[in-house]
Amino acid sequence: MLRLAKDLAKSAIRVALSALPRNALDTMLDELSDVLKLDYRRRRSRFRLLSRLAIDANVVALRVGGDYGVMQSAAGDSHILFRYAEERRFADRTNRLIAEFFDDGAGSYIDIGANVGMTVIPIARNRLVQCLAFEPEPTNFANLAANISANCPYKNVVAKQIALFSAAGRLTLELACENLGDHRVRLDAAAGPLGEHQRQTIEVQAAPLDEVAGAFRPPLAIKIDTQGAEPYVFAGGRKVIACAGLVVSEYWPYGMRRMKGDVRGMIEQLIASFDTIAVAEAEEGEPSQPIAVTKASDWLASIYRQHEDDPDWYCDIIARKWSA
Repeated sequence: MLRLAKDLAKSAIRVALSALPRNALDTMLDELSDVLKLDYRRRRSRFRLLSRLAIDANVVALRVGGDYGVMQSAAGDSHILFRYAEERRFADRTNRLIAEFFDDGAGSYIDIGANVGMTVIPIARNRLVQCLAFEPEPTNFANLAANISANCPYKNVVAKQIALFSAAGRLTLELACENLGDHRVRLDAAAGPLGEHQRQTIEVQAAPLDEVAGAFRPPLAIKIDTQGAEPYVFAGGRKVIACAGLVVSEYWPYGMRRMKGDVRGMIEQLIASFDTIAVAEAEEGEPSQPIAVTKASDWLASIYRQHEDDPDWYCDIIARKWSA
């Protein structure tokens, strides 16, 4: 019944709009734009409307100005690009942690799950840092390459269209419609509370970090954000990750459980390679006080058990090696 009412309402709106003269329609759109400016929720609705109109008009990318320069993403990106339009930056906590690690000095940075570049371009402003960015999804990668070309004058970023994993081969990637940072490796096609089993899928090339990282100049920082595939990234990057002085890795128990990754093995790698661990919830949470890795194993395992059934909860693990 509700669906029928929605369809009838849509039909009535189409008929009314088609009957309006052009100047009246323009006036109505101006008024609608003014109304949607009032608060964050309405501004987000306005951006989603813009995104849908762009898709309908066969626009393939939108460009937004902000602190990292003019950044582009797919017309359907109403999450990450909206955040950049609204706040002029994205993943600010992660970018600050990594920039502070280098402290304007030289080094190397590996961005795993680089999306369209908002966690590599800010770091590449330091001409002394050599950056390596990995992004497997073709549309994201094309926009990542365009954004690097437009905003990285020092030519210190190399981008590779590869999904980092525990072994080389082909993987199935399930695609998110609006949050283009939520594409995920599919290892389980079972129905989930987020409707993952209904997503469109593509195949992407995968490889272990240890095989594709190449030579790098220390100190090394690594960011990992792969929507639950982090245990597989760690398994394929034991040597490289052990060389890092800083790792900022997403820790999403629901996603990791769905992929059946070896979370205990990931925790053991962190304990073997780093001195302290801190966590910071979601995008805005402040990092906890660092604790010695010898005390972190049970803590991280407890966090996993507490949140493995909650698809909305995630945090970042911040692992440091003070001798790096």
